[in-house]
Amino acid sequence: MGVRRDETQTVLRYLAAGVLGNGLVLVVYYALSLGLEWPPHPAFMTANACILPISFLLSRNWSFRSQVPLGRAFLQFCTGYSASFLLQSTTLYVGLQLSIPHVILVPVGQVIAVVFFYSLQRFVFFTPCADPIQ
Repeated sequence: MGVRRDETQTVLRYLAAGVLGNGLVLVVYYALSLGLEWPPHPAFMTANACILPISFLLSRNWSFRSQVPLGRAFLQFCTGYSASFLLQSTTLYVGLQLSIPHVILVPVGQVIAVVFFYSLQRFVFFTPCADPIQ
């Protein structure tokens, strides 16, 4: 019962951190794309790059409460974040080709990427065995 409760708390912390991080990405994205009229892809890339350090610190230190060394964890997180970004960017690209509005595609891509990136962080990056040197 304790393990299940711990896992539930981890998922809830991850979702809260994700809402905050993705909310910040959306704020920056919409400010750039709608406010400054940047094209969708550069606006999306810039928004994600701006929020990366915040997302990393929230995930490592709060969501997963990991003790994996900072440098190693950051490199792994950046790799997973990049893969997640590619997944979202592909969603944006394909959706734009199908004439779906970009203001809808970005949040849809974020939702798809949440499950993918959670799995990487929970089962690969921030597990105690993620650092065999320890």
